[in-house]
Amino acid sequence: MIRIALPDDALAIHNLHTRSVRGLCARDYPQEVIEGWLLGRSPDGYKGIAKKEMYVFEESGAIRGFSHVVPIYIVALFVDPDHTRRGIGRALFEHALALIRASGTIPVPFEGTITALPFYLKMGCTEIRRSFVEKNHVKVETVLMQLPGKTNHASDPTALAVTPAADAPVVPAGGGGRLELGLNWSIYEMSNREASRTALATAYLRAAHQLLDAPPRVLEDPVAVRLLGKDASQNICEAVKRYRSPETSALRSHVVLRSRFAEDRLAAAVQRGVSQYVILGAGFDTFAFRQPDWAKSLKIFEIDHRDTQLVKRSFFTKASLDLPANVRFAQIDFEHESLLEGLCRHHVSLEEPTFFSWLGVTVYLKEAAIDAALKSMAAYPSGSEVVLTFKQPPAKTAGRAAEAARKLADNVASVGEPFVSFFEPKAMEAKLLSAGFGKVEFLDLETADTRYFASRPADLPKPKNINIVSGIL
Repeated sequence: MIRIALPDDALAIHNLHTRSVRGLCARDYPQEVIEGWLLGRSPDGYKGIAKKEMYVFEESGAIRGFSHVVPIYIVALFVDPDHTRRGIGRALFEHALALIRASGTIPVPFEGTITALPFYLKMGCTEIRRSFVEKNHVKVETVLMQLPGKTNHASDPTALAVTPAADAPVVPAGGGGRLELGLNWSIYEMSNREASRTALATAYLRAAHQLLDAPPRVLEDPVAVRLLGKDASQNICEAVKRYRSPETSALRSHVVLRSRFAEDRLAAAVQRGVSQYVILGAGFDTFAFRQPDWAKSLKIFEIDHRDTQLVKRSFFTKASLDLPANVRFAQIDFEHESLLEGLCRHHVSLEEPTFFSWLGVTVYLKEAAIDAALKSMAAYPSGSEVVLTFKQPPAKTAGRAAEAARKLADNVASVGEPFVSFFEPKAMEAKLLSAGFGKVEFLDLETADTRYFASRPADLPKPKNINIVSGIL
């Protein structure tokens, strides 16, 4: 009998889990990996029980197996090593698959052990790739698997939850004035033709990072796939080759790196007293929906075009995501008011230290608009900070990188969002200093590598050029 796990089952689940890893996985993993894998585990660690996401196979009053299932993938499935080959694993798997199908979602890939690979293949799953997960300083080899078949779509899809923010476009795979990465453009275009396509494409890159790149990820963003809707994972998985191309992989690396760096700087800024977070050109950024405890005291303002925000609102409404109470959407018409006037109109206090995230935006603005915006930010109190990205002149790239840059520029122009401004790092530094920022720091390649890439697999390329800078007042 399969039933939902109860709090009193935690110890039995823990003991079965430990026996299964030691008794079954030891055939495929060395002893030091097994010990590191199990280190620190306790009955209190099964949080899925309280969330009613865990199920047990009970027989004669004893638990013979368990599963942890969220609406879109299988988190875990283990069987007592003394009761294998009795159909328990199959029963738990079919139960999990039925739950996912009943939710009306598209199942996303999940991580399985090398030991479980033959079982999952027999169940109709597909192997996507091998990778490593780090557990207590040991690397455990895993297999990324896709569940079989497609689900039946509910007219009103339930909320998605997946393991592991907005602006740059993706490298195209074809013409026709579209940015092609497996996006469901028909749905998007019906939603609103004036919303930013590059912002949506960037959201797909962040979602692809969660689905296709191995942990530890540069950016852990559990909301990315959920926000995009039930077809997003299918679209991404069907375009795996495109996402794995050198150009798109490099762009995905840059997109997740800049969001991670900005959020790390924000965390440090909160420690020194920053109380407001302004996301300029927020697009489909997800920080508001996954804010950690240290951010709960922030006032968060998402600034973007009204049409982009309308599409975003429709997305998070369909995904059953509630906009947190500390978040406000705001629009500023730069043709009729300055950034400072617009921020004050939306009650962004001039008396409080403020953090500005300005990612993937300056390349679309004229130089005068960039200067004016920086001066508006510099009107905020000491301790305020901006993290922004910029694009260097095309002449600074050569070879394949130059060709990729040319294609990227051509295609963003084809959808009405052309690149406008380019700056050398020294020129951008001068702009920040001239506006009033007293401390300017660029994220360099060595720091980025050490901090964000050195401890993860090589499935995502390390950046070769970084144009991310921080300015502190």
